[in-house]
Amino acid sequence: MKEIIFEGVIHSVSGKTGGAYIEFPYDTHECFGHSGRIKVTCFFEDIEYRGSLVKMNTECHIIGIKKEILKKLGKREGDRIKVRLHEDLEERAVVATPILEELLGQDESIRKVYEKFSYSRKKELNEALESAKKEETRDRRLKEIKKILEEK
Repeated sequence: MKEIIFEGVIHSVSGKTGGAYIEFPYDTHECFGHSGRIKVTCFFEDIEYRGSLVKMNTECHIIGIKKEILKKLGKREGDRIKVRLHEDLEERAVVATPILEELLGQDESIRKVYEKFSYSRKKELNEALESAKKEETRDRRLKEIKKILEEK
């Protein structure tokens, strides 16, 4: 598996997400034999992240950096960062938290909606529940997730 190493500049994502991205400085077709969305395992300095190289109304492919990663690294917009990545050919699966699994087990229609979500969206929903420090926060987030699933 070919590993690609480069240094990039952190760019902010417009809006209030607090996230950022780095431009991929190479031709994806030359590096991976194809273009479009390319799933990768990436290391920002020493923090591993599974994501995708994508074109988001940009001239080149980019990879997003979560604000949690930026915080851990003490980095922000304009800083340079060392990146190592390789194409990720492994199946991406998210194991639902027990409380989410219980919700999904109550209604087959919302399970079907959940199963259609992307790996990233499933991961995001599960992390929202897992990161709740208080039971009332977890319960509120579970209600919000249920609403999202029922509206689709």
